[in-house]
Amino acid sequence: MRRPTRLPTDTTAALFGLLTAIEPFTLVALAAPGARRGRRDHEVAVRALRPDPRSGAASLFGIRAPKGAPAIGVSLVGTGRRTAQASWERPPPSALIDGTTLHIDLVLDRRRGHQSRIRTRDLDGTQQVLEDAPGAGLVVDAMYCVLGVPVPGSTPSHRNVTLGLWSHRLLEALTAGGTLSWALAAALHPASPSDPRTPLSPEALVESGRRLEASWSWSGFRRLAIAGEVSAPDLLPDEAAWMDTTMFARWCAQSLPPAAAAESELLRSGSEAAAGFCQVQRLLS
Repeated sequence: MRRPTRLPTDTTAALFGLLTAIEPFTLVALAAPGARRGRRDHEVAVRALRPDPRSGAASLFGIRAPKGAPAIGVSLVGTGRRTAQASWERPPPSALIDGTTLHIDLVLDRRRGHQSRIRTRDLDGTQQVLEDAPGAGLVVDAMYCVLGVPVPGSTPSHRNVTLGLWSHRLLEALTAGGTLSWALAAALHPASPSDPRTPLSPEALVESGRRLEASWSWSGFRRLAIAGEVSAPDLLPDEAAWMDTTMFARWCAQSLPPAAAAESELLRSGSEAAAGFCQVQRLLS
């Protein structure tokens, strides 16, 4: 749906004003202003988003803003938590009470970058702005993809991904078997030989991992995911194609568990592998 509107020169402030007045889970995009001198009219494209159980970012998958759009805005809803990130992938202000319903507005301008605002309503219905911040996370990355602008920043470290993949496999094995020997844990490492006669030491495993990381690239992995030759976490091939390499890498990396989770479970289970896993982390630090 499109409707003409008159917006001030500051498109960021204008979009925040629009997002305050519309229902959550909505995307708005500005078309280029009129060509006549002095004209400030914009055409605004409005699109309802379908909440996706994977994340708020996934609600934007596959969407492209109108060609030449100078800015877009997204309105979402999340629940405040002190110790966990909410559905928009940003931690709320520390003063929030758990369970508070929050409205999250994010704006991306081609020239000025991105900005976010978190607001809530008091018991009498009065809106209260809790935080204005630059914004970060996969929702912002997805907005860059919607606008057709390269996602800024760097891709996650290959080392962290290797450790995350190993942690994921260890947690799966612990769930299935209860405890792990070092031989089995080492064999689950992505850089371990497929049929090792003897388990690699922590030092050898780290060196093998470094050789694997040197030969691997996010762009190559994304090409394989687009072709359907490998399976990226919770992504369809056309979704991998819609992303750029930076967002694809961050999506994959954030789907992996932290090494601390695997370490905690190895120690809790009394697994022999715990000492070797901790030694690998020390060697990588």
